[in-house]
Amino acid sequence: MTQHYQPDNNLASIPDAVIWQSCGSFSPKVTSSSQKASSLFRRAIIMLSLMVMILKSHEITAQNNTNVGTDFWIAIPPNSGASSLKIFVSSSANTTGQVTSSFPGVNQSFNVFPGILTEMAIPVGVQMTSGVENKGIHITTVQPVSIYCLNFAGGTTDAYAAFQTESLGTSYRILTYKTTLSNGGSALSIVAPYNGTVVTLFNHQTGSTSTVTLNQGQTYYLEESAIGNDLTGSTVESTQPVAVYGSVKIVNIPQGCLYGDHIVEQMMPLSSWGRNFITVPLEGRDASGDIFRIMADQNATTVSINGTPAATINAGDFHEVSLAGLNSITTNKPVLVAQYAKGTSCSGNLTGDP
Repeated sequence: MTQHYQPDNNLASIPDAVIWQSCGSFSPKVTSSSQKASSLFRRAIIMLSLMVMILKSHEITAQNNTNVGTDFWIAIPPNSGASSLKIFVSSSANTTGQVTSSFPGVNQSFNVFPGILTEMAIPVGVQMTSGVENKGIHITTVQPVSIYCLNFAGGTTDAYAAFQTESLGTSYRILTYKTTLSNGGSALSIVAPYNGTVVTLFNHQTGSTSTVTLNQGQTYYLEESAIGNDLTGSTVESTQPVAVYGSVKIVNIPQGCLYGDHIVEQMMPLSSWGRNFITVPLEGRDASGDIFRIMADQNATTVSINGTPAATINAGDFHEVSLAGLNSITTNKPVLVAQYAKGTSCSGNLTGDP
C-alpha cells in the first residue's frame, strides 16, 4: 500500500545520530524508540530534504557519490522484534517507480509528487536472517529520487538513507558497534545488484576470511552474537559493486546504559572516505555529549580533534571518544566517522536511545 504525506516543516524531530562524511555528505539515523509514527514520518521528510540540499553541493566534486538517483538496490538488516518496515521516497519532480523483489509481497508501483513524501509498507519477513537469501529489493524510478528505509518496532527503531546503485563500490570497511545484549549481535549485511558477484569477507573480530558468490538480488548476513564481539573494522571486497550495511539488532550505547535500540547504516565505500569532519551535537542531550568512532583503513593514521593530536590508529582499528558541542576532526589518511547517541540513562534525555 502506498501513502503520501505533506511536509509540515516541523523541525522538532531531529534524528538522534548521524554518520558524517567529508565534503558535506551524510547519512542520517532515526533512533528514537518513544516517538509515534507521525513523528517518524516527519523525520523522514526533514532528512530527505536535507540530504537533497547537502548532497547536491557535494556533486560538484563527486557526481556519482550521492543518494539521489533512479536505481537503488537495498536490503533490510534485522531489528529485534520489528513490527513495521517502510520505504519512503522523495523527489523534486513528478515521477513514477517500481519496487521489485524475489521475496513475496514486496512488488508494487508508486507515484511521487514534489514536496510530498511517498510511503510504502513492505513485509517484515524481508528482513535478513542468516547467510545467503533472496531478499534484495530493487527500486527504479523515471526521475531522480531519494530513498529512506525505516525499520520500526515499539521499543527499538532505526532507519538509513539508501545510496543509488551508481554510488556503490567494491571495497568497504564495516563500522557498527559491539554486541551488548544477548538478543542483538554486531552484524554486517550485503546485497548484490549483479549476477556472479564474488565477495571476500575478512572478519576483524575472529581474524578469519571467507568467500561467498551472490547473484542479482541475493543478500548475505553475518552476525557476531557473543557479548563484546564487534564486526567494526571487518572488510568487504567484491568483484562488482555491492551495497553494504553495518547494524546491531538492539544495543546499549555505551554498554550498561539504558535503554537499548536498533542501529543500522549503509556503509560508504572506501573511495568516499575523507580527512576533514565537523561534528554537531544531537538535540537535547546533556553536557556529556555523544560518542564518536573514528575508523582507519590504513596503518599509522593520525587523528586530531580541534587541532590537538588524539590518537594514532592502524587499519581496521578505531578511536572512540565522547564529544560535546561543535568539533573538528582531521586525519592524515582517509577515515570513516560515526556519531552515536547515548542511551537515556547516560544522556539525561527522555526522547531517544542509541
